[in-house]
Amino acid sequence: MIRRDILAMTGTLLFGRTGLAKLLKVIAGRRAGDAAAVSGLLAGLSGCNAESASPRQETPTVPAWLSRIPAFQWAQIANTAMTTIRSSPDYARIQGAGLDPGDGSFGDPQKGIYAFSGGTIKGGTTMLVFGGGGAGAWAGNEVRALDLSDDVPIWRIPVGPSPASAVWNRFAQGRSSHVYMQDGKPNARHSYWGPQFIDSHGPFANSFFIFMCGQVWETDADMAFPDQQTVDSLDWTTRTWRAPGTHAFIPANRTWAGPWTCKHPATEDVFVATYTTVQKWSALTNAWTKVCDAPADITHRGMAAIDPDTDTILRLGWSTGAVGAAFNAHAIDISTGRLTVGPLTGPAVNSIVVDSFAAILGGLVYDPGLRCFLLFQGNGRMLKITRAADQSWYVDFVEIAGTPPPVDTRLGQGALAGRMQYVAALKGVCILFDYRQNAYFVRTSL
Repeated sequence: MIRRDILAMTGTLLFGRTGLAKLLKVIAGRRAGDAAAVSGLLAGLSGCNAESASPRQETPTVPAWLSRIPAFQWAQIANTAMTTIRSSPDYARIQGAGLDPGDGSFGDPQKGIYAFSGGTIKGGTTMLVFGGGGAGAWAGNEVRALDLSDDVPIWRIPVGPSPASAVWNRFAQGRSSHVYMQDGKPNARHSYWGPQFIDSHGPFANSFFIFMCGQVWETDADMAFPDQQTVDSLDWTTRTWRAPGTHAFIPANRTWAGPWTCKHPATEDVFVATYTTVQKWSALTNAWTKVCDAPADITHRGMAAIDPDTDTILRLGWSTGAVGAAFNAHAIDISTGRLTVGPLTGPAVNSIVVDSFAAILGGLVYDPGLRCFLLFQGNGRMLKITRAADQSWYVDFVEIAGTPPPVDTRLGQGALAGRMQYVAALKGVCILFDYRQNAYFVRTSL
């Protein structure tokens, strides 16, 4: 019996068919000198055959701020409110750009970046925020970062803003909206769900992306198609924005300023809702394809996240698309393009906030440890959502000790969106709720 046969028999006995596939993949990786594959095997052996489509990440040393926090307890990370930005070691980038002259003429550098604006997660550890824009909120187009793997996280500004001379005059007569500032870089805007980060897939790996454009600094108005569906990216290695047109427009219009956008945690493909469709941007090909048709002006009015184990997008939002209507679920099978509409059931259904536009701009993530979706809308309760049957979804409470963010279902400046993220490396959820409050964190696994 040859060595390969012995190995196959042993692998089947120990790990089953799936575990064996991993083992053989690792051996192939070793032949190619792939040390990462070997570490992946060791992680797999300790996983007791628990499978997930999400990429495995090495468990880092627990940072000091997290070391004494138990699971399922609200915790605040000290000195991480956005009011601390002026004490950041990088704040000279904003001052040097001339955006904080002291009279508020370029908006508020503390609270402005949160105005109807979201964020994303980089490398499973670092929260990134970008936005501000309209109604005089904030003229800066910088990217701010909070690395949660640090023992003492503080706000940094790894990508500085364009200079004040590049900012469009919001008081100019006959002014119009611009996708780009006068130096050719993306304009400050309400970013909603648009910020995304591609960590490791395709030709644009290690890049920050912003999908869609509207409510820019100078007008606070939405844009016509196709400008409203612009996609831009920044090379994180060089900290430079790529040329306009590097990425094609989202190939369908929208009629709601903040339609959902979400990234598949395994493939890093990005999914965007439009007026009548759901579209997919491929991280590997930099091209768009239609996933499915969708109920007009309804599906894109909501929040969405992806379960990578079943390749399912769960969209939560108003059943009719109208503010105040009861929520329902639109489940989209990514592999088949099948969209099913179903009801929400369970003891926590009545705790879902439905009034005001902020209702569909709360936080929604998928937690691979709990194997459920988590919803937070500023009412002091975290809700968990699981599939109950083919089309219905079950909503229950997550019991969390401690003090949650102050109740504010209007979400302060109107949106939480991507400022709630599942932090894979730390096995929990981070919420950047209000600029005056520290970052909140809930460990959901140990």
